[in-house]
Amino acid sequence: MHKSRVLLAVVILAACNQRTAEEKLLKDIEPAISWVATLHFAAQQWSAGDVPGTYVRLTVDEAEKAFDKATTSIDQSQASKNLRDDVLRQIQISRAAAKRLQQSIEKEDRDSVAKCAEQFASASAVLQRLHQQESQ
Repeated sequence: MHKSRVLLAVVILAACNQRTAEEKLLKDIEPAISWVATLHFAAQQWSAGDVPGTYVRLTVDEAEKAFDKATTSIDQSQASKNLRDDVLRQIQISRAAAKRLQQSIEKEDRDSVAKCAEQFASASAVLQRLHQQESQ
């Protein structure tokens, strides 16, 4: 009788600890979600003259690594196609904006940097919303 109770407890604990594929995907891409917000902040700070272009370039380089890992996680995920597509779209938007951000910094094009910041803010909001929806 004691062994069956222990086994039941182990099964219940295992079931409680299992994440859905959607939860796992969103956990795996959390670094990329953070980097999108960081890029938004970096673009704003550069526009305000508070950080040098070198800082933004380094930030973009690190964000690219996180985007690469996120893309791999998305490709390998068993999460719903809709979630994978939504997340991938925001990562792609952020990746493209990051490339434009680097070019805009080189040209000192503040208007273009501001547009990039808006894209990061929008992508960040969508990713945060998706994360919160799946966490509930």
